[in-house]
Amino acid sequence: MPFTIIDEGDGLLVSLTGFAVPYEFVEIAEATAAHPDRERHAYHVFDFSGIDGDALFALTEAIGAGHAARSREIFGDRPNPRMTALVSPNTKMQIVFQAFIDGGPRPPGHAIRIFPTLRAARGWIREQQAG
Repeated sequence: MPFTIIDEGDGLLVSLTGFAVPYEFVEIAEATAAHPDRERHAYHVFDFSGIDGDALFALTEAIGAGHAARSREIFGDRPNPRMTALVSPNTKMQIVFQAFIDGGPRPPGHAIRIFPTLRAARGWIREQQAG
């Protein structure tokens, strides 16, 4: 699955496209966790809007929940990022996101939300940063 990581200064935008294979989610988590400027990032936005329809069919709640545990191992208890936005207009992907959210604890103070659009996610991030 092709993905790009863009450092936006205060955070990262990760855009995913094409066919998604679950083990690749681990690679993306490892890449964002190892980002050299991670300690200053307030947010990570994962935009799944470009995921292939066949990949959406193959993704399950069990995959989301399983990735939650692995993600926690990768990111640990460090305070940053404080916010994670998961973006997809697809209802099935949002169900997988919810399984990920429900699948494991987060570091204290960490907020994670689901959005149908990148614009909505950016609005939430701006609101959170403002106060």
